[in-house]
Amino acid sequence: MEIHEQSAELQAMGCSAIDNLMGGQPGEPITAKMPDQGLAVVFKALKKHSDDAAVVRRGASAIATIAQQNPPAPQLVGNSDVVDLLGQAGKYVLSGKQDAQALVQIFRALEALAEYKENHRFIVADPGAFTLALSLVQTQSPRPAPVARALAVIAKVCESEDVGKTGGTEVPEADGLTLVTKSLGHYWNHPSVVIPACTIMAALAKSSSQAGKSSDGDSWRQAMCGLIKAVKARPADVAVAVSACVALAWTCERKVKPNGVLVGDMMAAFVMVMRAHPRDADVAEAACFMFSAVVKAGGDEVRGQVIRSGAPLLVVMVLRHFSEEQGDVQPVLRRAVNAIRLVGLEDPATAGAVKLAGAPDALKKILSRFPESQGLVKATNAALEAIEKEPAGQNT
Repeated sequence: MEIHEQSAELQAMGCSAIDNLMGGQPGEPITAKMPDQGLAVVFKALKKHSDDAAVVRRGASAIATIAQQNPPAPQLVGNSDVVDLLGQAGKYVLSGKQDAQALVQIFRALEALAEYKENHRFIVADPGAFTLALSLVQTQSPRPAPVARALAVIAKVCESEDVGKTGGTEVPEADGLTLVTKSLGHYWNHPSVVIPACTIMAALAKSSSQAGKSSDGDSWRQAMCGLIKAVKARPADVAVAVSACVALAWTCERKVKPNGVLVGDMMAAFVMVMRAHPRDADVAEAACFMFSAVVKAGGDEVRGQVIRSGAPLLVVMVLRHFSEEQGDVQPVLRRAVNAIRLVGLEDPATAGAVKLAGAPDALKKILSRFPESQGLVKATNAALEAIEKEPAGQNT
């Protein structure tokens, strides 16, 4: 390859050979020098031919393969040069014919590098993977596969424990929301895009360094609308339902006070996922979390809108089913009990409807099954007392 470094075709073939060699077969030994030597050749090829899609595609694939070795090659951990090299190659691809497979391999390599937190600050820095991902989603018609891969890289960074902490990696809120909104605008019906978008949005909402109601509520609402649209498009997809409900819940708790049409759309999504998955504990837990966050953030006006949607009766359905279900059901029961308490049981009409739906029997079963769980017992007793309390003026 060194002799023919001017030939993009031969360099591409060489990168492919290194990729295949480093991938090997399960259990096949790889000498200590092979990753170092292979990376040196691949780096040189990418620097020389970063404007050639075939070299970029095969070189990035080789980097991804080597990065997945255990232990990783030292050049791939805490090294900004490799991230910058991939980012530069991605810019050339975007400015040309936008070879989708080349972009997929670039983001695949960056996702492999994101496994190591030492690389996170380089991925988010400008220029880097984050900048490349933003550029991709803001093009006119990006392909779904590269968009999904780009989001997966940033989601990997967002899942890190150091994100949002002092001195940790910072994912910019405004740009992060742009990434989510633009991606969902293109591919709200693709789970491979929606799920990492949810991870990014939830991380941005939870970030301690960016806590507090956002001054840019419109951007958050646009992102929320994209997630709601995704849920309504695929209510039967468990992963989409759980991811979106959790992201929406954290957004309501930390960033946006929902009202009006947004509340109506969220409750419609709640009803759709609960009807599609009436016995799925993960969906019920996430949906009840979202339900509680909406009611708690919105106040009395929103509470009335939630009651009129009929959603509280589906929370009772969760209580009834999981109060008898075997297994580890306490997490979903805690969410459901909290949701039913927040709905406004001081209102006689609401308390009466919940009572007729069977909430008291379900709550009593919870008390009898989990007497050792103090938090759950306390919340359940409070809900039961509110439901069974006689309206003022009737006990005469």
